[in-house]
Amino acid sequence: MLLVNLQQRHAANTAAADAGFAVPGRVVLRMPYTASFPSQSADSEHGGRISILSNECRGENLAMVMALSCMSFRVPLTEKARRLPEFLYPSGDAPTTAILVSGFRKSTVFQCVTNVRESPPAAIEAEALAGPAEDLRYIADRGLAKPSRGVVVMIWEGTLPLSGADREYLWERFGVPVFVQYLNADNELVATECDGHAGLHLVGEVAHHRGYTLEMKPCPCGDKRPLLVPLDAA
Repeated sequence: MLLVNLQQRHAANTAAADAGFAVPGRVVLRMPYTASFPSQSADSEHGGRISILSNECRGENLAMVMALSCMSFRVPLTEKARRLPEFLYPSGDAPTTAILVSGFRKSTVFQCVTNVRESPPAAIEAEALAGPAEDLRYIADRGLAKPSRGVVVMIWEGTLPLSGADREYLWERFGVPVFVQYLNADNELVATECDGHAGLHLVGEVAHHRGYTLEMKPCPCGDKRPLLVPLDAA
């Protein structure tokens, strides 16, 4: 079924391109033009940029060029821009993990399962879950998953730490270790909790650590990197 869908999509894109329309990943302008338009740039749907140069057009093609100049195109991004951060499981070998937010690289063990509260799945089959506390609570309340390895609560820079009550609730409902990971706005890992649960080991640059204090105390795991410790636990 997947192969059929891909073939149908390819055929549709080819037909659209032959007709002179833009299709995902391509910009097609097949028309003669002679009247000038000012240069401008536009953001693509996926963060890339395209330039709409000083084109010229006359007659019936004028409206088409004007319409195209206002469109947001999907254009190929550079390899660096396309690269998404990789999710790093905090303990041992990486289990199959359902990541409840987008913006992470997919792999054979990590898959993004998004919008669980808006479109809840019948069940989530994974050994571990990772995502915001509110999504994890939603899944726990409805019994949508039974992770066997762990739960990773994602906290973003500038937001408050996981509360003791929320940590206890997730532990009681899922019955597996609860870890916290601190991310920046690009989903890059800044600090991560280990099996010692003494704080979050700093692995990247931290701009804001609201609700945390930075400490140099030793961790039971032996890691000597600085720790982000919630203020209520310091």
